[in-house]
Amino acid sequence: MKRILLMRHSVAEHGSTDITDEERSLTAHGLVLIKTQALKLQQASILPDLLISSHAIRANYTATILAVHLGFTNQIKVEPFLYRDFTTPQFINYVHILPETCNTVLFVGHNPTISTL
Repeated sequence: MKRILLMRHSVAEHGSTDITDEERSLTAHGLVLIKTQALKLQQASILPDLLISSHAIRANYTATILAVHLGFTNQIKVEPFLYRDFTTPQFINYVHILPETCNTVLFVGHNPTISTL
């Protein structure tokens, strides 16, 4: 049985006309918060076998910081479907095709979809 962890990207900068929504990065406060979350995962001895992120910069940056602080040395898998709305059945179908060797999978995506799952 797989352990699935769902995480919304950390606090992102506000949108502007200079960049697209996908290009928004993390704020300084967001960087601090994600390091705190990584520490909580470490303390709970949770190390993902697979880390999957949306392609949006803020989500991918969140996943990258988590990976560094958790000692995750595998490549982060980027899945654009995590950026847009998807249904719970679509998500479950995706989880079913993940390799059997991945027991703990951490997804970094966006709200409201992550919260809805």
